[in-house]
Amino acid sequence: MEQFDCLVVGAGAAGIGVGCVLQDLNIGRFSILDRGTIGASFRLWPKEMRMITPSFTGNAYGLLDLNSISLRTSPAYTLGTEHPSGDEYADYLEALARYRKLPVQTGVDVQRIRPLDGGGFELDTDQGVLRSRYVIWAAGEFQYPRTDSFPGAEYTVHNSQVQKWEGMPGDDYICC
Repeated sequence: MEQFDCLVVGAGAAGIGVGCVLQDLNIGRFSILDRGTIGASFRLWPKEMRMITPSFTGNAYGLLDLNSISLRTSPAYTLGTEHPSGDEYADYLEALARYRKLPVQTGVDVQRIRPLDGGGFELDTDQGVLRSRYVIWAAGEFQYPRTDSFPGAEYTVHNSQVQKWEGMPGDDYICC
């Protein structure tokens, strides 16, 4: 059974970003697990959708732009666009993981996490059992939409249920 200092579940922006921080902190044995691919949820965005926050320089603390998840990197410079699409942002995440040589394992479905009596956790996956001192849950909300979380939610459509905005009934939409 493989033993880790830290396992990160999810290889989207949060998971890849946390992986960069763990690497910067020289955390020894860690890995990022995802049942799909790096940035898979971003690839499911409607084709017309773009990042609301623009990628441009000017942030403090070594982050080159608002959509950056690692010091001294920039989706704007990497992609050559100010408002990346989901596919483009997933490309940035993949490029960053490659550049940083992050230990990402794709195609691994975490099915259960159990705390161990002596500390740490055991993770049941479709590839076997893993143990880790710490687990960081970075699987996003896109794949687990809550469609009943507020009054009037029955009149809404979660973004994960839209493949293309073109052809949707009506002319006006409110994005929150």
